[in-house]
Amino acid sequence: MADETHWYREEASLIDKLRRAVHRRPTPSIPGYSDLRQFQRGGQGIVYLARQNSTGQTVAIKVLLDGAFASDETRRRFEREIDLAASLRHDGIVRIYDSGSTQDDRPYFVMEYIDGRPFDEHIQTLSIQERLRLLAEVADAVQHAHQKGVIHRDLKPSNIRIDTEGRPHVLDFGAARPVERKPGDTISGSGQLVGSLPWASPEHARGDPRLIDVRSDVYCLGVVAYQALTGEFPYDVGSSVFETLKTILHAEPQRPRSVQPRLDVDSEAVLLKALAKDPAQRYQSAGEFAEDLRRCVRGDPVIARRASRFEQARRFVRRNRVVSGTVATILLVSLVAAGVSTRFAIEAKEKQRQAQHAHGVSLLAAAEAALRAGDHATARQQLDEAPQDVREQWEWRHLENRLDASLGTIVDTPSAFQNTVAWCRIDGCLLASGGADGVLRVSARSATGWSSWEQEFQ
Repeated sequence: MADETHWYREEASLIDKLRRAVHRRPTPSIPGYSDLRQFQRGGQGIVYLARQNSTGQTVAIKVLLDGAFASDETRRRFEREIDLAASLRHDGIVRIYDSGSTQDDRPYFVMEYIDGRPFDEHIQTLSIQERLRLLAEVADAVQHAHQKGVIHRDLKPSNIRIDTEGRPHVLDFGAARPVERKPGDTISGSGQLVGSLPWASPEHARGDPRLIDVRSDVYCLGVVAYQALTGEFPYDVGSSVFETLKTILHAEPQRPRSVQPRLDVDSEAVLLKALAKDPAQRYQSAGEFAEDLRRCVRGDPVIARRASRFEQARRFVRRNRVVSGTVATILLVSLVAAGVSTRFAIEAKEKQRQAQHAHGVSLLAAAEAALRAGDHATARQQLDEAPQDVREQWEWRHLENRLDASLGTIVDTPSAFQNTVAWCRIDGCLLASGGADGVLRVSARSATGWSSWEQEFQ
């Protein structure tokens, strides 16, 4: 009897004894549902499969494990799960149909049953591209929850179920909370970890609910995606709780391509951006993450890694091989045609230059012959007709100088004009003479005729 009294004084032992008794309870009876059979069992609830009598369809019923012996915090969290999950309407989120309490005061809710497999089992036979597409659909569902004001806080492979048609469904909002917290909404205390540690974000690891927002779910999705694409966690989570918390807070993820070499650089960049320790460096929404995952599938430049123009061109060619091949052929033919046309044009221009040069050389020869013959007018005409490239040669300048030097002419005059000197410019427009009479005579021709003047000299 003394032992029994001691047992009752230990509150924890008493609660544990009562919980064991509760857990041995028979399957509950819920009006409107039949054929209940246990499907899954967790830390806070049991999920039964059942037949909904009104429709005949199979549903899942989650019942609070501790029932009347559950703590206030556990009950409030269960009730909040019902409220938050019921507010969501998305094909990628399990729907809530009904809720209530069993006859023995155990809260429950009825939800859609997804006939399929857990996420991590389903992806084993999928290619990397198919896994990327599936992850994008999961992120779409999480984005819907965020837009409706719900943060999941416990995203992991076992909380994502894939139906028989290969579509993902996010479930278990037991750790969820509103995006915008109101007074009295806080259930978890400071320093309390909510969710599953291996997939937790640095904000979760710090244990401060005030730090958690939609980007914390993005980080959890990043861990799920890293596992799905590499088969490993981004860092060691197999140590003690304390060491794992330190790792989540401070250890950088392994480079995904060092774990899975088949990944491309874009997929690696997307994973690392989702797993940034600083929330400001992550994707700012699950929707952004989903879009970059789809860019990886399409081969488009991703936000996580801005590609160079060369890289963008390379990706375009890879995505559009037929079109790129046709364009390349047309471009090649155009380049060849342009090259041939350019060559012909250059050759024609060179021939023209050579012909002009030969003509210029012949003009120089004619000018030199005219100078030797004393025909200065013809020599001037030949030099003036020479093209510019010939005028730049020393031969032309030599003949030009010779012609200028020959403009002065000494004339032997008849006896009547003995000792007279005359000078005439080559164009005949200026005449000058001087003789023994001591008079300089100058005559010039202009447009109006000739004008003359004389000047005596000693």
